[in-house]
Amino acid sequence: MNEVEIKANHVSIWKNKGLVIYLSGNMLSTLGSSIADLAIMWLLQETTGSTSRAEFAGGLLPTWVVISLFGAMASLFTMSGYLMKSLRAS
Repeated sequence: MNEVEIKANHVSIWKNKGLVIYLSGNMLSTLGSSIADLAIMWLLQETTGSTSRAEFAGGLLPTWVVISLFGAMASLFTMSGYLMKSLRAS
């Protein structure tokens, strides 16, 4: 293939309507989550009067709790068990 044929076959990814909708929704969701996180941190800072306590309670603690819970759940439900069951069923 020469360079002219490659350019002729090139299709812009931005013409894919589904991809544009997905990326727009993802961007709005991320923006909303960031604004909510900022609001929670601001509320905690105003309530406690301490930026370090607000940062710990609003940022680090929920992350540690979620990681701990889902890490434990992931170790209970291994993928190998699901794969073996699906192979036996077929």
